[in-house]
Amino acid sequence: MLIEKDYFTLVELLEHWQMPRRDAVYLAENGQLRLSVRVFHQRLEAGGFEEHPEGGSFRVPYRHYVHTGLLDLEERDAHALFRDHTVEVFSFHTPPDEYLEIHDEGVPLVVRESDLLVRH
Repeated sequence: MLIEKDYFTLVELLEHWQMPRRDAVYLAENGQLRLSVRVFHQRLEAGGFEEHPEGGSFRVPYRHYVHTGLLDLEERDAHALFRDHTVEVFSFHTPPDEYLEIHDEGVPLVVRESDLLVRH
C-alpha cells in the first residue's frame, strides 16, 4: 500500500503495480504515462507561438521566472532517457501552442532514471 502523496518515484509505482519496466517505457514514450522531475530554483521561460503574416510561426515569451517543483518531460526525452539512462533536457511538456524551456543559455537539466517521478 502506498501512502497519500502528490507524487511517487517511478520505481515505487512499478513495484506497487507489479509492472515490468518495458511497459512503463512504452506508456511514457507514447504519452500515456507522464513522467516528471523535481527541480530547485530552475530559471524558465514560458511562451507561446504566433503566426507570421508571411507564413510559419515565431515564439513569443510570456514570462521568465524561477521554479521549484515538478516539471513534466516530453515523450522524446522519456524515450532518450530510457534508452541512454540519462538525458539532457532543455524544454518541458506543454500544450501544443505553448513552450516552456530552461532560460539559462546552453545549460541543460541532466535527468537520470532515478530522478523520475509520477504525479498522483
